[in-house]
Amino acid sequence: MRRKNTQNIAFDDRNLPVNPMSKERMEDLEMHLAPFVKEIKQKLKEENDLKIKHASGQKS
Repeated sequence: MRRKNTQNIAFDDRNLPVNPMSKERMEDLEMHLAPFVKEIKQKLKEENDLKIKHASGQKS
């Protein structure tokens, strides 16, 4: 009995689902999460600005 050569087989993704989440569900999630994303981006920007001010204050 011969063993099947499995080392040269490339990964085949043709049988995987395209996208299990519907476009409508994605849009609903984006609309629901948008305020949180904006808030987080604003906080990160403020923190980054403080770091820049602090770093430039030490140099001069």
